[in-house]
Amino acid sequence: MQETIIVNLHGGLGNQLFHYSFAKILSKKLDKQILLDASDYKIKMGYNVRNFELKYFDTKIDFIHTKFDLYKKMDILLICNLSINKIYNNFFYKKQNKKLYFNPKKSKILFAPDLYFKNIDEMVKNISNIRYILKERFWNYTDLYPYKNEILKDITLDYIKLDDKNNRVLLDITKNQMNSVGIHIRRGDFLIRDYPINLSDSKYYHNAIKFIKRKINKARFFIFSDDKEFVKSHFNKMNNCKIVDINDDSNVIFDFYLMRQCRHFIMANSTLSWWVAFCNTYKNSIILTPKRWLKRQEEVGENYAPKKWIRIGIE
Repeated sequence: MQETIIVNLHGGLGNQLFHYSFAKILSKKLDKQILLDASDYKIKMGYNVRNFELKYFDTKIDFIHTKFDLYKKMDILLICNLSINKIYNNFFYKKQNKKLYFNPKKSKILFAPDLYFKNIDEMVKNISNIRYILKERFWNYTDLYPYKNEILKDITLDYIKLDDKNNRVLLDITKNQMNSVGIHIRRGDFLIRDYPINLSDSKYYHNAIKFIKRKINKARFFIFSDDKEFVKSHFNKMNNCKIVDINDDSNVIFDFYLMRQCRHFIMANSTLSWWVAFCNTYKNSIILTPKRWLKRQEEVGENYAPKKWIRIGIE
């Protein structure tokens, strides 16, 4: 019987796409079945609850959707070990920034592999006994780039069905294709978390829009955000600008699709923005990224944001 590794799926659309890509790369590098555990999305509890978004894509990795199906693939010791790891994650890792002891020759649960290994290749050589991976964060351009074409084929959204309001926005973008500029503004939980920079309170967007206007004649801006009221109050007088305020958290996939149709893009410091930029295949497109994403960061590294994504200061 073929051995199986299960990868935990968590977070919003951007995070889910990273986890999916990680699982796809593992399936290429290991002679094992890789499954994605999406069972947590059945439990709608706590703050900032997210939806399972990968259902919209032509994915090539199978999912586990219920705890019952998950536990059928695990023995009792593994189930207990996983529960302990999740409790640890919610307390010691998040609040005290401590790592679990990990023995690559004996451990069956791998928590936060990026804390122990510098890349996926190194990890693959040291996980012979691993059955379950959670808090995976190998989120960088260098690991994914060799598989970019394969990944993009899986997440094309060719058959997505937009409603009338979103189709009108799509028509606007299409009419202005050569000078269309998507802008993504992430607020929400970034207003209360202690590590990401709240770019909406910085000069980043002012600097980025100014840069675009110097480069693109008659730029047509399309602004997407999880805080519609903030955007309306700060950008309602901006010329040649469309505030896309028709999609809520249940329709993030529509915003993602529309942002991907814009030729140029001003990123937020979010994984959703990262994926819009990664999926951009337009010739002569301009991708702008914040020079700094995190409060304790000097500058976003090239392993995460390639050189061709232009760094824009936030001061």
